[in-house]
Order: sequence, then structure tokens, then C-alpha cells
Amino acid sequence: MSSPFKVALGGAAGQLGSYVLKHLLQASHPVVVLTRVGSKTTSQLPSSPLITVAEVDYASPDTITPHLNGVHTVIATLGSTSIAAQTGLISAAASAGVSRFIPSEFGCDTFAPRVSELPVYGAKVAVQKQLKALADSQPGFTWTAVLNQAFLDSGLTNGFIADVPNHKINLYDGGDTPFSATRLDTIARAVVGVLSHLEETRNRAVYVHDIVTTQNEIVGFAKEADGQSWSVAPVDLTVLREEAYKELGKEKPDFATAMTGLVRQAAFGKGWGCDFTGKVDNELLGLKGMTKEELKAYVASYLN
Repeated sequence: MSSPFKVALGGAAGQLGSYVLKHLLQASHPVVVLTRVGSKTTSQLPSSPLITVAEVDYASPDTITPHLNGVHTVIATLGSTSIAAQTGLISAAASAGVSRFIPSEFGCDTFAPRVSELPVYGAKVAVQKQLKALADSQPGFTWTAVLNQAFLDSGLTNGFIADVPNHKINLYDGGDTPFSATRLDTIARAVVGVLSHLEETRNRAVYVHDIVTTQNEIVGFAKEADGQSWSVAPVDLTVLREEAYKELGKEKPDFATAMTGLVRQAAFGKGWGCDFTGKVDNELLGLKGMTKEELKAYVASYLN
């Protein structure tokens, strides 16, 4: 493991950011927690002498740069509605001489051509282009994107994969398409693992997952655990995608509905790269993953 160095973290109080902060502190990295001006989230942060809080305006790089002096790596764990806000943070990082930038990717493989063309990922692709351009023009500036496909924790309760506690599921294209799934803690471990393998992860995406599963397998595990029947709503992803594009073509589209449909296409569609088998960096980053028996117990833990 490399010696601890100073890291800046945006989104530290968020769902993923809180896990990343925990593992950064466990690895003894001093952390500059970046918060928006006026944010009340600092009260949610753990007490640690390694934490420094800096209020910033993401739209104004000049206000961010002074807080990045001496920072080696900037990590962004911003929510999906704030992806575009990274552009100012990236500019500030480059100006401050930051060596590594880890953007808010954490999801489907937006480096795959088919997925990158979906309009829901436009902001992420723009960030990728900005990072690549800076890495080309400034040799000391590098980046790493962490991709984990479906979030396993929230995905089992919010209906993205399934609504396990309530025995409900939107079954995409029959539910037999294998997809990678990853817990928040594993993603956070991967992020911190990058800091110990800077050369191997330089200017590229790293792929991680806990396990490859299917929607039907998850439903099967739940039924084994409690024997209850499920409410199943079949969904044709091709129809869902077409409906999303139709919605976007309206004069006043419902962007949230359209974008949600396109994310489902990337997450569960056959031929859309949702199974990371054969390209994961788990071994490099020291990630153990899950066995099928562990997944079965994990699914059962969400049952009422």
C-alpha cells in the first residue's frame, strides 16, 4: 500500500461518498471535504482530525483552486443531477496541480460506444472528454473512472433491480440477462484501491463488481427464503427505449421518466455490456466479491 496523501472529496455526505470517506480515513488519507456554500451536510460527517471542510462554488473554479493546494487526488461522488458540476471542479484541479481525478462515473459502462450514445449519459461523456483533453495537454494530470454497473444495495429496495421487501419487480426482457452488481462498500474500497495502484489505473476506466446475477435469480433466492409469491411486471426494453426517445422529442418532455428508461436499457439490456465478466479489476484492487451463497443470504436479509 502507498503512503497516505492528501485527497479532496466532493459529495462526502452522499450515499456513496460516505462510504468513500470512511475508507479514505481508514487508510489514513487526510481529506478535504468539499461542500457547497451554505450546505448543512457537514453535521453528517464523522469526527476526525484528518478531515478539513472547504465550502466551494462548483460553478466558479477560482473559488475551488485555493482549497486544492497540496491535494494529490480529487474524488467526485456527486449525485446524478450534479454530474455537469464536475467541469468546474476538474478545471480547478488541473489549475492546482492535482495529479489524479476520479469522476462521478459509478454505474454503467459509459465508455462502451452503444451506451455512451444514450442521451442520459451526455454529461458523463462530456466529463470524459474534458479529462482526456487535460491528460493530453498536461502530463502531470491523470484520471481514473470507476465503473460498477448496478448498485446492489439500493437496487434491491428501490425497484431498480427489484423491490425485495415488497416482493415486486419490473422484469426486463424476461429477467435472464446477466448483469454485474456491486455493493456501495465494495465501490468505495475500489476507489481507495486506485490510490494504491496509480500507475496501473492511469488514464483509464477500471471495472469492478461483487457478482454477476440475473433478476430471475434474485427473485428465486427470495422465494427460497420466505416462499412468498411476487408481483411481476414484464417490461420490453426496446419498447421502453423507444418510449423514452418519444418523450424526449416532446415540446415539454418529462426528462426524469425518459432518462430512467434509458438507464434501464444500459443496465439490463442484452448486448449493452452490462456483464463485466472478463474485464474486472477486482484482483488488482483487492476486492473479494461475493459467492452465490453470499448473494442468497444478502437478498434474504432484505425480506420483511
